[in-house]
Parts: sequence; structure tokens; C-alpha cells
Amino acid sequence: MIRTFVALLLGFAAASIAHAADPAGVRSPAFNGQDLAGWHVTGCEAGVENGLLVVKDGNGFVRTDGRYRDFVLELDYKPRKAEMYDAGIYIRSELPAEGKPWPSQYQVNLKQGDELNLIKFPKARSTGLIKVGDWNHCKLTVVGDKATMEI
Repeated sequence: MIRTFVALLLGFAAASIAHAADPAGVRSPAFNGQDLAGWHVTGCEAGVENGLLVVKDGNGFVRTDGRYRDFVLELDYKPRKAEMYDAGIYIRSELPAEGKPWPSQYQVNLKQGDELNLIKFPKARSTGLIKVGDWNHCKLTVVGDKATMEI
């Protein structure tokens, strides 16, 4: 799931989800570059622009219809605003409990100044690894109860 307070571009055209436990590296495209088939949008405005999944506005979720156990998610992202942006990628989470705005599980942050850090895990922090205001490529690998991020 992707949380957004502001608009965010996600370069899912070349992104895919691979099943990490499968040594053959089975790849499934997460986004087809044409429409939101396979995605569920809640509480925000999202669409496709120039082959990119774009979160245009709102305070909600864009999530895949599929559920994944162990996986590798590769994507490129770029904020649509120069500053004051906030978004994230939730992993191993369910929809928020009634009356709660966000899931209680793990989130990889895409908030300005805290990009690609795992929330609630102070030892899983980095700085200076992203290109501010530009496209960034990342690879999130989730196997069991472990997650790693390559930037």
C-alpha cells in the first residue's frame, strides 16, 4: 500500500514483483503502464500519465489487489512537488482499523528528508542516499520477517 499526503510519481512501468523464495526469480509486473488494472485506490486520486502510476492528490491508499508473502519490489519514484511531500510503502499490513487513518504495520517512508527509511526502526536509517528532486531507483526485498532496501 502506498500512503500519500501529496502527489507522487511512481515509475512502475519497468517495476515488477519477484517471488523472493523462488530461486527461479518468477517476475510478475506490478503495473502494466496503461491503466490501474490490478490496483485498488482508496481515499485519493490516482491515474496513469505517460505510462507512470501517478498519485495526483489526496490522503489515501493505492495498493495492489494481490497479496505477497516473500517478494522483491523494484521501482523508480520521484516526488511531484519540490518540498513538503509525504508518502510511503506499507509492507505486511492490512487496511487500517476502523477510525484509524493508517495501517499499524511496517512502512518504508517516502516523506521528504526521511526517504526509504523503515518507520519504527531507528537502526534501519540512512541519509544522503537519494537524489533529491530526481528519479530514484530502489529494490525492497521482504523475506519472512526481514526487509532490506537497496537504493
